[in-house]
Amino acid sequence: MKSIDSRKSIRFGIVRKIAVIGGSRLMVQTAEMMRGYGVDVVFVVAPRYAAIGFGPKGETLSEVAQALGADLICIEDIRKDGQAIATCGADMALCFGPAWVFPDEVIAGFPKGMYNYNAIPQPYYVGGAHHSWQAMNADFRGGCVVQAIGPEVDRGPILKSEFYSFPETVATPIEYSQVKDTHSLTFIKKFLLELFSDAAFEPEHYDTWNAKRLYFPRIIGKIHGWIDWRWSADHIVRFANAFGAPYDGARTYVNGRVVRLAQVSLLPVDDNLTLHPFCAGLVVRSEAKRVIVATLTGCIAVGSVASDEPHQDALEGVRDGTRFYTPSEVLDRAMRSSVQVLPNGNLQIRDPEK
Repeated sequence: MKSIDSRKSIRFGIVRKIAVIGGSRLMVQTAEMMRGYGVDVVFVVAPRYAAIGFGPKGETLSEVAQALGADLICIEDIRKDGQAIATCGADMALCFGPAWVFPDEVIAGFPKGMYNYNAIPQPYYVGGAHHSWQAMNADFRGGCVVQAIGPEVDRGPILKSEFYSFPETVATPIEYSQVKDTHSLTFIKKFLLELFSDAAFEPEHYDTWNAKRLYFPRIIGKIHGWIDWRWSADHIVRFANAFGAPYDGARTYVNGRVVRLAQVSLLPVDDNLTLHPFCAGLVVRSEAKRVIVATLTGCIAVGSVASDEPHQDALEGVRDGTRFYTPSEVLDRAMRSSVQVLPNGNLQIRDPEK
C-alpha cells in the first residue's frame, strides 16, 4: 500500500485498474467515468448491495459491471473472503459506503492505497445515518471528502476535500441527498481529472481535524425512530423529518396500534394558547387531509399516518381527542440499543438488556 506522508504532496502516476467498493448511484457514475479514462474497474460488493438497482435505468450492480466489461466480486464475510479483494489486481481502491471495516491484509493489497469517499462535512457526522442526524440537528453543512483508509478507522489522512451549505429549506433525508448528489458528482469529476492527470495532492493529517470530530452512529427506524411526546414541537417535527422520505416515517402508537407519521410540520405559535404537558400527543383537530396534534410548546400538523399492519386503515378511530403516545419501554429500548455491522456486512441490533 502506498504510504501517505501528510507533510508532502503526493502523485499517483499511472493508474491502470481501480476497485470500487460499496454500493451507490455515485459509485456507478464514478466507475463509468473511470472507464471513460480507459481505466479498468472491478466492483466489490456485499450481497445486500449486489441486487440493488443503482444503475441509471435501475440496473443492478451485477448488470452494470457486465455492461462496463468489469469484474464483480461479491464478498460475504470480509474475514474469510478478504483475500479475494486484496488479490483482485487493482492499483488502488475507492470506497462508497463499504459494508465492512477492512483488515490490514486487505489494505496492503492495493499498492496505491485504499480511499473512502465521505459525503459529509468531516470531521462532523462521522458514523452513519448522516442525513437523518443532520435533519434532527437542523444542520446545513455539507462536505465532500476523500480520506485514506488505514489501520485506525476514520483516522486516515485527508486527500481532498470541499465544503458547501445546504439550502435551509431541506428537511428530510431525501432532500439532503438530492443536494448532496449534485455536489458529490461535481467533486468526483474534479478528483478523477486530477488523479488521472497525475496532479499533486496535498494530504492533511487527520490529527488536525480530530479535535472537532463528532461521531453519530447508525440508526434503524423500527428501533430508534420513536417519537417522545415530551419533546418540544420543533424537536418532534425535526425528528419526524429525520425518518421521512426515503424512509417510512417516525413511529408512535394510537389506539393500541403502531403507526408511522410523515409530512409533519410546525404550526404558527398561538400566543394565547398555553398547553399543559398532559396535552402532549392529543389530536386537537382532525381535518380532511391532516390532523392537528398538541405538544408541549404548540401544535403540529401531521399529513400522513400509515400503519405497519397490512390492510389496516391507520386513520381509523383517529378523531378529535385521540392521543398519540409512545410507551416508555419502547423509548428506553430506542435509547439503549445500537447497530453493529457484522463481518458479512449485515446489520445486527445490540440491546445490552437482552
